[in-house]
Amino acid sequence: PEPEPEPLARNLSVSASARRQELGWERQEGEAPRAMLLRRGLWAAASVGQALSFTRSISGVGGATEVAMAAAAAAAADAGAGSGSCAEEGADHRLGFWSERHAEGKTAWHKPNVNPMLSGHLGVIATGPGGTEGEAPKRVLVPLAGKTVDVPFLAAQGFAVVATEGVEQAVEEFAAEQPELGMSWAEPEGAFRKSVASDGSVTFMLGDHFQLTEGAAGGAFDGVYDRASLVAILPEHREAYVDVMANVVRPGGHILLVTFERRKGEPEAMAAGPPFSIPEAAVRELYEKDGRFEVALLEDKKVDISAGPMARMAEAGIEELRELAFLVKRSAKRRE
Repeated sequence: PEPEPEPLARNLSVSASARRQELGWERQEGEAPRAMLLRRGLWAAASVGQALSFTRSISGVGGATEVAMAAAAAAAADAGAGSGSCAEEGADHRLGFWSERHAEGKTAWHKPNVNPMLSGHLGVIATGPGGTEGEAPKRVLVPLAGKTVDVPFLAAQGFAVVATEGVEQAVEEFAAEQPELGMSWAEPEGAFRKSVASDGSVTFMLGDHFQLTEGAAGGAFDGVYDRASLVAILPEHREAYVDVMANVVRPGGHILLVTFERRKGEPEAMAAGPPFSIPEAAVRELYEKDGRFEVALLEDKKVDISAGPMARMAEAGIEELRELAFLVKRSAKRRE
């Protein structure tokens, strides 16, 4: 998704719209950004622990006040939230916010044109183990793809594209908006439902991305295009996300990773998301710490937040926003 100062909500056993109405979502007249973000963060929390953690992150030096901590705990508990690892939580539990946004037609992160970071760095994917320079590898993964036009763009370059997505409406809308692909549902199998192009160039896998395996995907991937996936998930799920990538990308495979960095601004705005701020140091910590990947920074450009839809970032307290592109190369090492 394009940068928006909105937290990643999850299914809290009440509808997202009801929760938004209860806690209030839109910024109120004269309201401080800190108060707005606290309210949104409490709504987004999927557990008492996450609510407390969020409250501490925006409550200034010394941590959260007792009142704020109590409010956070109450908000999470009232929502019927539970705790548990990413593997223990189902896709429905993690995707409540995105499902609600699709249902309401609020999907501004979907753009009509191919992302410049993809077209500008296509060679990163094209030089993976499935081919030589200028020759597309056999299989490319686009995680949490939504209905992005980047998928048919990749297919048109000769890639066999597999996209994962957790919201069925997004897959249906992709099929409707790309009629030339002739997308149709295949017979259900395993943890995913598949929508496949008539020529086999594109496959959408509907289900929980965290359950993706080489077997479920029909083989390993030569390349990955990750623009709106890692930045959208909660920070505590990032290590599990990298584990999935390590398991499905073949040795030598290339990931074109695009992230956003909230480089300067108010502390509460810097910690908000999605899209969450993932600077170069965080990318290296995630991917390089156990030797399974190598990271190279390809581009670091400033995003204009002075006008248009991106102006909301400035209104929320962001002073400088950067968009980063990385080559993340899979090594042969497996986690011990």
